Amino acid sequence: MKDFLQIIGVIIAVPQGLVPIILNVLDKNLSGWQLVSHLPEGLQIGASIGALIIGGLLLLLGDAVGKKRRASAA
Repeated sequence: MKDFLQIIGVIIAVPQGLVPIILNVLDKNLSGWQLVSHLPEGLQIGASIGALIIGGLLLLLGDAVGKKRRASAA
């Protein structure tokens, strides 16, 4: 479960959160594989920040699950 949460967290945070923010700052067009590219321009940065937050929370949750398993195994 730990690995699954961390993988999903990275997938949400980097390609759906960080990359669109960088492309928006550089004034590049977003490609179609990014979910935020289908939103109106005014919502794209906010949705990207939301994806970063959700991805970060999933990474933290995966880390907490891993620590809990190690503690219960000892």
